[in-house]
Amino acid sequence: MIFHPRTLPLWLCMAIIFYFSSKSTTPSAINWFVGADKVAHFLAFFGLALCACYSIPFQYWKSKTRLWFLVVFVFSCIYAASDEFHQSFVPGRLVSWKDWLADVFGSLTAIIIAWRFAIWKKFG
Repeated sequence: MIFHPRTLPLWLCMAIIFYFSSKSTTPSAINWFVGADKVAHFLAFFGLALCACYSIPFQYWKSKTRLWFLVVFVFSCIYAASDEFHQSFVPGRLVSWKDWLADVFGSLTAIIIAWRFAIWKKFG
């Protein structure tokens, strides 16, 4: 099943990322300091990975926790790459491996935090 109510935050996060990557100019808030765009990428994909973790039903996590974290990580990396590819068609936007790397680190950080939380919940 593609749509389940638990996937709504994931779809929303994906739509927000797609919307902002479709803009020819970045919001002025992104230019507050050097590297602010990387922080924005990190936070966007941190949120995406958390939403992806949330979208997977609890019963799947019980037996194959590592597999599902790997699935979320691969999904996040592919979505980040597709986002950069999408930006190559938007006038005024550039493809950057550094942006992709910030996306990957944001996803990985969220997954590590979720993993630690899952272990804490599991073993108290």
